[in-house]
Amino acid sequence: MGWTPINYACGHRGEEQMYGKMSSRDARATYLGQYDCPACRGKQGEERGCKTLRGTEKQRAWAGDIRSDYLRRNSGLSAAECARLPIASGIWIDNRQSLDIIRPAIITPAIT
Repeated sequence: MGWTPINYACGHRGEEQMYGKMSSRDARATYLGQYDCPACRGKQGEERGCKTLRGTEKQRAWAGDIRSDYLRRNSGLSAAECARLPIASGIWIDNRQSLDIIRPAIITPAIT
């Protein structure tokens, strides 16, 4: 058990607590280094007008991956529609298998 340094693809550095043999830790660190850090992954989509996700760092990273995949598949969303997407990480994570329910929710205005 020990903390292993990781150089992420976005240029940030981090540490993860890993278990097992050193060769396994090094392989895992190399694998994780192919991706952006959790903080940067949570911010994916903001360049298109989406708001910052809320939740823990790991939740924001996971939800950021799901949201960026959703935005890639729905490239015709306007900046106004992106701004109305949910900001709670839990909504993205809980509905990751059925993201089709999100688009009608942003098109239909909320009843006040």
